[in-house]
Amino acid sequence: GRSRLWRPIPAGQVAPRGALLAAAALAAAALALAASIGWLVLAVAAAMALAAAAYSAAMRGAVLGCLGFALIGMLLPIGAALAADAGRAALWWAAPVGGAAGLAFFAVYKLPDFERDDEDGARGVLHWVGIDAALPLGWGATALALALALASVNLAGSNALWIYGPLGYLLAVALAAGAWLALGVTERKLAWQRNLVAPGILALLVGWFGAIAPG
Repeated sequence: GRSRLWRPIPAGQVAPRGALLAAAALAAAALALAASIGWLVLAVAAAMALAAAAYSAAMRGAVLGCLGFALIGMLLPIGAALAADAGRAALWWAAPVGGAAGLAFFAVYKLPDFERDDEDGARGVLHWVGIDAALPLGWGATALALALALASVNLAGSNALWIYGPLGYLLAVALAAGAWLALGVTERKLAWQRNLVAPGILALLVGWFGAIAPG
């Protein structure tokens, strides 16, 4: 809506039709690349594309719209594990680690838009629990993703060095953001938290896969 003028499409900088065509072209290229690796990787990539389309078309304002992010978070490391032939250990843990990371990414990404979503009539899980619980919910999901990633790496006897970087980064940001937000929660602070935490969650998934993959 017009309440999101900082985004290119609502601001009129990018036409919706052009954005849709660009998204379709990128999706087609990704599916073609996945198909060149194998049919299982193609199936995972197609499922991710469908989940993203379903979220954009119908789930964004729904209470369980966060599940779209969780599903993509699960499928991403599964696809990477299949593409790299990483073995059964990675596949077993991809769903809990990726799902928790997806939920964490959703909460961190959507929190700064809490009031804008309210204007649009959206009633996602963050609105369902309320703003006071939404912030700890996001950090709780982030902590869960970190704990599951560390547990899976330790149980598999893999190289945990890959995730020490994302772990240290997220812990440092958590302490800094917690101290800042304790002085008062504002949209600007939540936006800064999103900009700092969201890349860390993605780095956690990359680091986790690097740790769990053989060789």
